[in-house]
Amino acid sequence: MKQQLEAEVDARDARGRQRKRDPKTVKSVVQDWRLEVRASGSKTLQS
Repeated sequence: MKQQLEAEVDARDARGRQRKRDPKTVKSVVQDWRLEVRASGSKTLQS
């Protein structure tokens, strides 16, 4: 389970690097990522 999450994070990091390095974009990406982690984290805890 942990490995799968790490793979997802790596894939997300790779996608993020392809984007233009705009501070505003990075900030919103981090915010989205935190929300996703919180959502997937609660799902993981339940399963």
